[in-house]
Amino acid sequence: MAYGTQDIACRLHQPIPRWRHESIRQAQSLVTMTESDGNRPARTRPIRLGRWPSELIQFAPLIVFVNMRRLGFDHEERFLAGAGAAVIVVALLIALRVRMNPLLVGVQTWLVIEAFAFVVHFPLLADVLIALRESSFFLVIIVVAGVYLSQSKSLLSVDDVEPEAARRASLALLALAGLAFLVSLPLRGDEVLAGVIPSVVLFAAQTVAGVRARRTAR
Repeated sequence: MAYGTQDIACRLHQPIPRWRHESIRQAQSLVTMTESDGNRPARTRPIRLGRWPSELIQFAPLIVFVNMRRLGFDHEERFLAGAGAAVIVVALLIALRVRMNPLLVGVQTWLVIEAFAFVVHFPLLADVLIALRESSFFLVIIVVAGVYLSQSKSLLSVDDVEPEAARRASLALLALAGLAFLVSLPLRGDEVLAGVIPSVVLFAAQTVAGVRARRTAR
């Protein structure tokens, strides 16, 4: 039976039946679940955190360590709590495939080393850490930064940076960490002057270096 032009127009404007919607959705799901070879399931994309939420999470162990002093906890308890928080944060970020700030990796390592010295009661390590006090914070950061640079990795907390600009900024940050270590040595025992203020300067310099490097990349 032939259809007139008016009948065809009416049929085009009719709503698509529900069963056809279901068929379309099923076809789309099959496409998204297969790769180019048509057999293997597509990989699950990692959860993406913004830069500042990620940085805040990575600072959490250090914040726990610093604020426990105000609550009256002793040195050993502060390091144990900070190290526990560091292990949790690192495990979480690895599971989420989040790129970690290299300098904050040094902070987490420092907390774990200090807690290890207290828990295991390793005399030589404990004596060195007690002698260095706040300066050990920057010494561990320097060692971790050296490991990153030996693997040609940047010390910046941002991506999408020109390799040469990242290398220059990383070397400058390493030198600044060395300067912070030297400045903190005669101030050992004063947690604010020997630890807090130099670390604030170091992380602020890292942020500024990252911003400048990204601008040059554009």
